[in-house]
Amino acid sequence: MPLGGLGIALTAAILPAAWRPRVVIPLAVLTGALALLVTLNRPQEFLPVGWWPWEVWRLASVGSIWPGALREQLNVLLLLPLTYFSTLALRRPAIVAAAGALLSFGIEYAQAATGLGTAQLADLLHNAAGAGLGAAAAALLLSAVDRTFRYRSSTDSDEAP
Repeated sequence: MPLGGLGIALTAAILPAAWRPRVVIPLAVLTGALALLVTLNRPQEFLPVGWWPWEVWRLASVGSIWPGALREQLNVLLLLPLTYFSTLALRRPAIVAAAGALLSFGIEYAQAATGLGTAQLADLLHNAAGAGLGAAAAALLLSAVDRTFRYRSSTDSDEAP
């Protein structure tokens, strides 16, 4: 099961406890650290281009936009657990999705600048899409749970004498 699916299944298994920040925040930090470890901890395959922004993005490639291959699908799943758990913790899906897109930009930039990879616009789009999907999935779950608790509290108050 992919890391993103595992995170969502784990959250569903511990749903009542997942709303407490002491559970969700460490999961967000762990999945964020794993995403950085996967992307920035590999042997140097390319020549570093330096930290000048115009040089990094001048040499950026487009890559495959269609997420048909395994590599593109993994790029979509890379930031999904991080934004999922961060949205559960912060309850701000738009801000979390935007932060995930900025993190993706930073990862691509660092890969090209250090020679640990190449800056690919397709990877940036796939990572940002995964960040948006993670935030959206958590927002839907939060909405459903909040609606359920609101319904239960309204029916409990109706039964009170």
